[in-house]
Amino acid sequence: RDTIGWSHALLPAPEQVLFRRIGVFVGDGTLAAIEAICGGNGASPDVVAGVATLLDHSLLRRRIHPDGEPRFGMLETVRVYAAEQLETSGEAPALRDAHAQFYLALADEGPDEDDEIWQARITPEYENLRAALEHSNRAGGDLTVALRLIDTALTAFWYRHGTWQEGIDALERALSDPRNDTSSALYASACADLGQLQALTGSYAAARANFERAMDSARAASDHNFRTWLTERLGWVAREHGDSATAWARMTEALAFARQQENSWLLAGILNSMAEIAILDEDADRAEELLAESQAFAEHHQLEVDTQFWTVNHLGHAAQLRGNFARAVQLHQDSLAYPVGEHYVGLFWAQLGMGESLLGLSRPDEAAGWLRKGLAHSWRQGDRACTSYGLAGLGTAAALDEEPE
Repeated sequence: RDTIGWSHALLPAPEQVLFRRIGVFVGDGTLAAIEAICGGNGASPDVVAGVATLLDHSLLRRRIHPDGEPRFGMLETVRVYAAEQLETSGEAPALRDAHAQFYLALADEGPDEDDEIWQARITPEYENLRAALEHSNRAGGDLTVALRLIDTALTAFWYRHGTWQEGIDALERALSDPRNDTSSALYASACADLGQLQALTGSYAAARANFERAMDSARAASDHNFRTWLTERLGWVAREHGDSATAWARMTEALAFARQQENSWLLAGILNSMAEIAILDEDADRAEELLAESQAFAEHHQLEVDTQFWTVNHLGHAAQLRGNFARAVQLHQDSLAYPVGEHYVGLFWAQLGMGESLLGLSRPDEAAGWLRKGLAHSWRQGDRACTSYGLAGLGTAAALDEEPE
């Protein structure tokens, strides 16, 4: 700490201002971010030159991100010192507001939360997005900024990177704030996001309550696409909870809405979800009929790879129902070839499907390998349904391998 203080004292006054302001970053940031948030009002007029000075004094580090863009950050001990200087200066509230606004603007640039290129760009900014959320979520912070950060960037990150419980905790904090406008679209979207993550972790009653809260807001706003999606999600929760009759009724309602709206993405997704209900009811004929229609929509409208992934994955499960385990293995292999990301929830189900199909072919050792892969991922992410399915499969593999213990 004394060494940091000594190096800091050697800086010219404008570079001292720049130094403490960079303490607002968590992890690191781009030069553009530093210029936008930290420049002006007493800092070095040439931020690039000021950054070079801090690098020369070993108070800042430079690294090259895989995309080729340089990023600048501090060792944690240095950052703590800089943050203390920022608090002492009285500039901290304004700097944190500016930091939150910058990262909200960055999040707003995203063309689509499912866009792979965009996700790759936003991932290195996660620590700063999370810091912006925490600041905006505090008393005196801008709750609208917090909800917009969740809506435009953070929920997709939590979902895709498997940090579901972190997302649940953050969403519960934001939604519990008494300043919330419960009739707003942002509030409804956050309720739906929370429901989605809760259902993935097996908290079905809580998920249903949050989907219903979101539905109340969607009805008031006459958002028909959102209502259709929520109706499908309520069916999904009922299905996961073992209530196939309620699930089928909800899905049928959602399917009718989607056909009226001519929404191909929703339509294909609902058909996939209905096929899964049919599979759970051991009705392979109905499942394959639904999946054929979903596949036709996906191909005709060039829908996202995750829609196509689920169609092929469910076709694998339908083949298992028919006892055609060789075809099921091939279909599960085909689904695993889709570039959905290593933390994608469907990936674990495909791995478990591979394991179960190999059990059907009396290949317990290979089956156990796939089941362990799916189990490891689902356990890490807190997916209780997938975890229990994997454990049951491993038990069967052990029994076939004559390992009763």
